[in-house]
Amino acid sequence: MTQLGRGLTTRLPQVRRYQLALATLPRFQCRSVVTQENQTDDVVNGKYDLIGPPRPGSKLRPVKFAVSPDDSELAIRLRELRQETQKFNQEWWIEYNKQFNEGRAEFIKNILETKYPGQTDKSTLSADEMSIFYREFMNKQWENHLEYNKQWQKRNWTIIGLMARVKLQNLFKF
Repeated sequence: MTQLGRGLTTRLPQVRRYQLALATLPRFQCRSVVTQENQTDDVVNGKYDLIGPPRPGSKLRPVKFAVSPDDSELAIRLRELRQETQKFNQEWWIEYNKQFNEGRAEFIKNILETKYPGQTDKSTLSADEMSIFYREFMNKQWENHLEYNKQWQKRNWTIIGLMARVKLQNLFKF
């Protein structure tokens, strides 16, 4: 049984992406809209953003951004920046996780071959042995991660500023 928001539950054992979130919304809000890049998964008609399950490569939860026919130019600019930021995050974390998984597999293979050559049934390492890999990987990725954080913070502060401007614009709209 899966717990939904507002105390709702479902007995569905497996649920496809967005199915639970969409089940609680009126039907007219669930249609996809094709954007300039032909990405139908990024947007949804209505006034609420939808959040899906984590994507396998990046481990990030994707957002379907709400599109309203009465969005101002500023609101459209905000949504496009949020979409670009989501794409930026997805691409960065997919690459980072790929490098991490490849490095970890190579490290485990090397340690098993050098430290445990006769033990063919051994396939895992201890936490102490793995801590060596984690430290080395984080040290190698430090500069890359720092650059990512700078870019992410610039984007986030811009998004926050645009959100404030959109809220003020909507507040004073007559």
